Amino acid sequence: MLFYFIVISILLESFGISLSTALAGGAVGGIIIGLAVQTIVTSVLSWFLVSSSRTILPGEVLLIQSSLGATLSAR
Repeated sequence: MLFYFIVISILLESFGISLSTALAGGAVGGIIIGLAVQTIVTSVLSWFLVSSSRTILPGEVLLIQSSLGATLSAR
């Protein structure tokens, strides 16, 4: 792993890109990606929690974001 880091840093320096600039850009990119994926991960974790805890039983009436519905089956 350290070998790859050294090789990449040498390649970046040879192209005229400083290592600190690349690291700062990577950090900003990571923050942007993290914020963009936050809602997707939250939805997946919520689905997993509901499906694994079996808190919703067949025949129950649900209100989700002003939409009313009944559960037919819960697996």
